[in-house]
Amino acid sequence: MTAPMNAATITVSGSESTPRVTFTAAEPTYSVYGWSVKVKRPAMEFSRLIKAGRRGFTVSGSGRVTVTTPPRYRAHAAYGIRTVGTRRLIRADGRGRLHIAVRLSPGNRAQQYTPGATTHVFVARVRID
Repeated sequence: MTAPMNAATITVSGSESTPRVTFTAAEPTYSVYGWSVKVKRPAMEFSRLIKAGRRGFTVSGSGRVTVTTPPRYRAHAAYGIRTVGTRRLIRADGRGRLHIAVRLSPGNRAQQYTPGATTHVFVARVRID
């Protein structure tokens, strides 16, 4: 049996023209201020989208994450995506959104905050050029 994990925090910082969003949630799929996050992992745990803005974001948790940006980019244009040690090009969709896949780790086996669970949190910084 798994215990429910219902918690979320939202922080918006930066100027009105370049807001940066930080959001923490336990749900495997969530959206906030035009940003969407989908996490594939074996166990329930928190993930966090940190200081997400036009030039990039940081994401933490475990498993595989797909982050979809708000429609801030030119439709079908190519953008450079950089993480530690890698750089690749992706194209914005027809609505001007980027769909960015990030592999954090294989994922933790046990639900966070359950007896005997050891939760490892992984962090990836993504730059959008």
